[in-house]
Amino acid sequence: MPTKKVADIQKITVSINKKGEVVCNPPAPIVYPGDTVTWISVRRRHVLAIQFGWDSPFEKVGFVSGADGSITANVERCAPFGLHKYFVAVYNGETIRTADPDIIIRPRR
Repeated sequence: MPTKKVADIQKITVSINKKGEVVCNPPAPIVYPGDTVTWISVRRRHVLAIQFGWDSPFEKVGFVSGADGSITANVERCAPFGLHKYFVAVYNGETIRTADPDIIIRPRR
């Protein structure tokens, strides 16, 4: 019988494609309460900003990357299950590009 995982780490890479669109990979990751999510800019000098709505599944609604181009946040243990849209902005030193990807919160089995 498999053991339950207590928490997991999910990495989401953020890049700007040749068309100038922000791409998050995976595009709609599935995470669980207690998990840690890290958004990582493919270009380390790019600045990331993440914004959730009032029902954010994380400990706060907004995040900005540091000099390393990454953001780490923990999914609240009481996070509402379901699909959550969020806003991501990438500043490449010249322009700001945006997208509104999804993240899915599921209960642990």
